[in-house]
Amino acid sequence: QDWPLLTLQVLEGTSANMLAMLEHKELDVVVARFTLDRHRELFDFQALAPEPLCLVTGSQHPLAGASEVPLADLGSWPWVIYPTGTPMRMRVEQAFVEAGMQTPENTVETVSLQTTMQLLQTTPTVAMLAESMVEPEIRAGRLTRLALPFPLVLADYGVITRRNEVAQWSAKAFIDALLSGPDALRGPPQTP
Repeated sequence: QDWPLLTLQVLEGTSANMLAMLEHKELDVVVARFTLDRHRELFDFQALAPEPLCLVTGSQHPLAGASEVPLADLGSWPWVIYPTGTPMRMRVEQAFVEAGMQTPENTVETVSLQTTMQLLQTTPTVAMLAESMVEPEIRAGRLTRLALPFPLVLADYGVITRRNEVAQWSAKAFIDALLSGPDALRGPPQTP
């Protein structure tokens, strides 16, 4: 609203891909989390929030509505998971290792939220996703959150920029809005 002629391009992808684009100056700002130790040397990071995760299925899945689902019961179901090396994938693998189990082999790998949602709603699959991404689908009754006896959280995500570079005014304004919280992105209330 403050800059009606400004174009803001929003890309979706893995943190690793976004950070590679940032490193090669194809992007000015990334909202992600570090995936490699060297990223801490290349980039500045300003935390936005932790990312609570949940396990979900389609509302018609046989596990939907169970009072508690042991992780051991999940290994035999097909999963929709993020690609190898992504923080979300590593968290799925860590959960299975902590339970003394193999990571499921019957998987579809994708970063596409649309593909994941379609598979969850039409096949008996399980996925670990950010609560913020699936909450509207859960409220609408299309997905079911599985009850687990342990919390699932990823490291904070945040605003990442190239170290020792001054951001352009437009990128700076965007960063300031992100750091001010969701109300800043919505702008002031409109009067009819």
